[in-house]
Amino acid sequence: MALNLSAARALPTLLCAFLIANAAAQGVPSARITRVIKDVKIIQGQATRDAALNNAVPQGAVVRTAAASRAEIVVRDRIVLRLASNTFLSLGPDGPALNQGAVLFEAPSGVMNAKIAVGEITIDTAGTTGIIERFGGTYVKIIMLQGKARVFLAGTIGESLLVDAGQILIAKPNPKFLPEAVDFDIDQLYRTSMLTNADFRPLASRPLINRAIAEQKKNPELNATNLVIFGRGTLVTLIDPTPSPVPKAAPSPTATASPKPQASPRPRR
Repeated sequence: MALNLSAARALPTLLCAFLIANAAAQGVPSARITRVIKDVKIIQGQATRDAALNNAVPQGAVVRTAAASRAEIVVRDRIVLRLASNTFLSLGPDGPALNQGAVLFEAPSGVMNAKIAVGEITIDTAGTTGIIERFGGTYVKIIMLQGKARVFLAGTIGESLLVDAGQILIAKPNPKFLPEAVDFDIDQLYRTSMLTNADFRPLASRPLINRAIAEQKKNPELNATNLVIFGRGTLVTLIDPTPSPVPKAAPSPTATASPKPQASPRPRR
């Protein structure tokens, strides 16, 4: 009888431990708001409320930022996600999914379930820092500031590639295959992006980003591409790779890309 009583007392503890482990195994996000700039909402079902510091973001909810607004959330106390303006980020049972806009991610090495979905593309962000941007059904951009991320297509066996620091991958949200990545200037983007400026605390991975910048500067050929990122965002612009005696004025993009990327060529495999 005493044995049965002890087992009964232990059952709630064992059940709680099982549920926690099962939730972690399924990648159920436990997220909280750590920064709110202007108009940020948490949408759950038919209910919409203003986001506030330290608010919990439940599974199934969507975090939405309005124009000129930004936010930061932390998933499971380890993965940092910074939302640019006009961004919709949902937190599903399999992890975050970017529906629209741009999000900076920072995930430490060894973290489990660090995948982010965007359309049919999934990015394993463990040990990396970068930016993902989506404009509806038009394009997706994956921009790596440090680390090496595995990018793969959902439901397509063997269709995956590694995107290294200083590389940007541009594709449709539902591509048949993944194109090759091209190079960009890490330092230029980091210094000018509204997701890395003084409105946010310094990234924990900044030393690793500095190292990636230093490595990139050692080899200027890495930037020998006609895809360049100007200004305060992630707008990729086609330029003439040959030097021009008369400098041309650079465009002034916003924190996220303009609705139409300027002359972005179709990436080749």
